[in-house]
Amino acid sequence: MTPYPGRGTLLCLVLTVFCLLTLLIPQPGMADISLPQANGETLKLPVPAERIITLAPNLAELLFAAGAGDKLEAVVEYSNFPAQVADIPRVGDAFRIDLERIISLKPDLVIAWSSGNPQTALQKLQDLGITVLQVEVLRPEEIADAVEILARAAGTEDTGMRIAARLRQKLAQLHRDNINKPVV
Repeated sequence: MTPYPGRGTLLCLVLTVFCLLTLLIPQPGMADISLPQANGETLKLPVPAERIITLAPNLAELLFAAGAGDKLEAVVEYSNFPAQVADIPRVGDAFRIDLERIISLKPDLVIAWSSGNPQTALQKLQDLGITVLQVEVLRPEEIADAVEILARAAGTEDTGMRIAARLRQKLAQLHRDNINKPVV
């Protein structure tokens, strides 16, 4: 029995279309992760960070809130919350960063305090090929935003978004309670 003429051509065409669609349709984890930075720029990560260092105590707390505490490789002195931070190595303090120690830990991402960490040290890290995300929280309303950014950076969006929503609800409730409070 002879095969239907053109069957091989049709199969080849279907496979070619399938392959092209596979290349053109973004796959989970293949698109860059865009993260807004405190300086107004956007940082792009090709994949979620797995080895993270924070350079301020509040950033370690926010990373844990974002559900990514298990990805934390090092913190700075005075990082003391949550309790698990006590067992994480130190890389200096917010103002004196041990660049050699950071480099030796081979982080995927260093999260810096934009107005607190020395910009010269952050620039040196970047010059050495280390990705630095600069975060700044100036008002309570920005805490939830920071949790979301860190969750996206670490690939823990489910936890981070849930916690950020809860933070926004609590803040809104505090605001309502304060507005409705009688003046004495």
